[in-house]
Amino acid sequence: PMALPLWQLHWRCLQSLATAAESRTVLLRSGCIGAAPSLAHRLLLGAKERDEPRAAAVLDFLANLAFDADGCTALLRCDGAFDALVEGLESRQPSARYAAALALRNVAFSSEGKTALLNRPRAMPALLGGLGPSDLRLSALSSAALWALLARSEKAKVAFRRGGLPAHRFAVAEKELAHLAMREPECASDPAALRAALRHFDAIARLLGADPGQLRA
Repeated sequence: PMALPLWQLHWRCLQSLATAAESRTVLLRSGCIGAAPSLAHRLLLGAKERDEPRAAAVLDFLANLAFDADGCTALLRCDGAFDALVEGLESRQPSARYAAALALRNVAFSSEGKTALLNRPRAMPALLGGLGPSDLRLSALSSAALWALLARSEKAKVAFRRGGLPAHRFAVAEKELAHLAMREPECASDPAALRAALRHFDAIARLLGADPGQLRA
């Protein structure tokens, strides 16, 4: 197999191409992105730990691709795209989790992405599982994805409230992060990510018609 540094360089080049409108158009027209989600999925399901850093590189590319509307639409139409993103979010590899959460955040801004996310039963629990103080960067990215999902979507808000479990998990994570911010700020491994996560939690609470301060009582 290709050496990992060369593999990562290859996908970083594709990430750069996916960022600019002109080069992204060329990528989309070439049809070469269609295999990327299934490749990431296969790597994440592989038994070898060395495959997960390779999957993370592919997921980083998908996150960049989904940042703009045309790339997001193309990603959503790829077979197995959401399966790959959810597998990445549940991965043991931190970089894979970060990339998957960012990609889900990007696709959740579109109405098509919201629908696709809500139609995957594992997606919202996977995002909720990323909340909390154990990994502040993941918490910031996962809460950003939930914020994007809930914004301008009554259906998403109903799904979030259904059964009480998502709202409960959200409230528990918010209290844990608020406690860390107020009482042990010096213990935070990533203060910027902690602040970002709390901003996202406040925005989500407002979307749900709650006072953010009540969650911190």
